[in-house]
Amino acid sequence: MKILKFKAILLLVTGMLVTQSCTQKELNQKELQVQKEWNNLQEQYKEYSKVISQIIMTTKGYVENNSEVLKELIYKRYLAEKVAVNAEVLTAEQIKSFEEAQNAMNQSLEKLLKQAESIEELQNNARFIALEEKIIELQKEIPELQKAYNKAVMIYHLQREKFPLNLFANLFGYEDKGLFQE
Repeated sequence: MKILKFKAILLLVTGMLVTQSCTQKELNQKELQVQKEWNNLQEQYKEYSKVISQIIMTTKGYVENNSEVLKELIYKRYLAEKVAVNAEVLTAEQIKSFEEAQNAMNQSLEKLLKQAESIEELQNNARFIALEEKIIELQKEIPELQKAYNKAVMIYHLQREKFPLNLFANLFGYEDKGLFQE
């Protein structure tokens, strides 16, 4: 009888270890997909920031160098680049801070572009026109990448909540990830 109980306990422990191993692998794969989508989005935001820098440099010669709008955009871009988001954690607070900084920078960019509309020489500048087109292109791509990121997070969350994965998720530090507002 004792041998039978021992074998049952051994079988149960072995089963739990195998289940834990498989579930941890599944969660790792989903978490890596979230990180991949985040990295894709980060690359797009870096490109976006780079184009904004080029717009700033191009418009400096045409708008007053001390223009409040220009100063505001430079400052908001600086703040947006300073928001730290840990790709391995991606908490709701980090995503919200990042999104707010990006939105503030976009509002300042819109003000500068609005001001630039009234400057004829700038509207005829081929470099400025190309940069404006690039900004529009990036502004269309970023929401699509945000959706891909959100989708990966939702799949991760669903996987994390399944039984028996949910038993191991908290135990091994698989935390919820933040989502972008749609």
